[in-house]
Amino acid sequence: STLEKLNTLSSSLFSSTRPFNLPEQRSRPHAIPPSALLARVQAFLPALEASNAQLEQQRQADPASVDIENVGDDAERFIEM
Repeated sequence: STLEKLNTLSSSLFSSTRPFNLPEQRSRPHAIPPSALLARVQAFLPALEASNAQLEQQRQADPASVDIENVGDDAERFIEM
């Protein structure tokens, strides 16, 4: 049957491979020192949070001012999708 053929084929493929041996002494997990990218992200996130808060206040005061679907007639340039 097809299953028997597949079983025979898979056993012949894996019989020639060497077993995987773990090194006797593995390295232990350790803390990675902070990177420049991490510092940039940590500086950016508070700025993003402040910007979102400001945008939310603007939305509550004047919802039309943050409506990106509403392009006024006075807009000189815009991209139409």
